[in-house]
Amino acid sequence: PQLKKLNLRFNNLRSEFPSEILHISSLTTLNLGHNSITGTLPSNLNSMINLRTLLITTNNIRGHLTGVDFPATLENLDLSNNIISGVIPSAFLHNIPSESVLEVDISGNILTGLIPSELSRFDKMNLYLKNNFISGFTEVPSLCSKTEWNNGDVGRYGCDGLLCSSGSFAPSGRHNIDGECQACESADFYGSVQCFSLDVSYNPTTSRSCNRFDVWFLRAYLIGVSASLYVTTLLF
Repeated sequence: PQLKKLNLRFNNLRSEFPSEILHISSLTTLNLGHNSITGTLPSNLNSMINLRTLLITTNNIRGHLTGVDFPATLENLDLSNNIISGVIPSAFLHNIPSESVLEVDISGNILTGLIPSELSRFDKMNLYLKNNFISGFTEVPSLCSKTEWNNGDVGRYGCDGLLCSSGSFAPSGRHNIDGECQACESADFYGSVQCFSLDVSYNPTTSRSCNRFDVWFLRAYLIGVSASLYVTTLLF
């Protein structure tokens, strides 16, 4: 019999992505979540030609999404809570048929830039992006009119159903049943889940004033992102 499902979550794995798995073409489900896997995503994930579910949440995956080819059969992708950086490329999920029904979670990384309009070719997708450093949409009408996205929240709430804009926050980083987007001066990026007060004019420990950078630094720490990595992204 051929191996269909492989679940290795919560095993304290401390290697890079195990390349041997790429040769198991019969896999339909691969769960590597909640380990300490390092390195980057293999560019040839599409070699797993039957894979429908790929779960790598809560590891230490680095690098970019650019150049990573996912299987055309993929339906459920969870890369949340890693340290993936860079922009969401316009070719993200490019080889997956537009009629696919997708569940994609890339929240809790250090992704920057704009959400590419090319994703609007999918009519049925749940796309979770909270707790990154996203600055907006490349094309608002095409993305915010996808009425079936995020369980219909984009149809009900427009862009807020995808991500709260800068200057606002919500418990889920977007408007849904858990709460609407609320005004927040310190929310500099789209998809903020917390609001930090900027009324912190003096810090007795350091004898200096706190500023917006301190708020960014604290926010990066609280969402599980390495503050040093975040500073690197600001400087370079």
